[in-house]
Amino acid sequence: PGDIDVLVRPDDLPAAHGALTESGWASSGLPEPADDRLSAWIRWMRRERSYVSDVSTIDLHWRVAVDQTLLPPTRELLSRAVVVDIDGFPARTLAPSDAFAAACYHAYLDRFARLRSLIDIVRLARDPRVAVPATAPARQRRMIAESVTFTHRLIGGFDDERLMQLTGGRDV
Repeated sequence: PGDIDVLVRPDDLPAAHGALTESGWASSGLPEPADDRLSAWIRWMRRERSYVSDVSTIDLHWRVAVDQTLLPPTRELLSRAVVVDIDGFPARTLAPSDAFAAACYHAYLDRFARLRSLIDIVRLARDPRVAVPATAPARQRRMIAESVTFTHRLIGGFDDERLMQLTGGRDV
């Protein structure tokens, strides 16, 4: 089984950490989040912290990508979040295009080593609301194009029109 990814604003990291540890999750070996230079440096250099319990593992993210030219900052992603129903419980999640870009980023970051990531790309790309904004930074558009092209060549899943929409016609 996978982990549960939770995204919070960087300023909310100490409160989220407290809520998780008070609820029984054990934190990874990183120092406790605080308002000091070490914590600020860790927040700058890293993007997540893991918590484990008997029930599950949670990766608490304060940003999705370290490189902000590959994905928008957390506050922007959270401002576009949508609510989905999970067994009668409303849960906020990334907007479809942001979830797709994040899936492409994770596959790219992992050097396409996990089949699950490639399947996520195909599954999310089937949502007609998913688009690559023309205003996205060039590095983000290229990363998405490379992820979609690699996925398509390995497992398929895209017709020619959708492939052209998502890659901007790039042959990478």
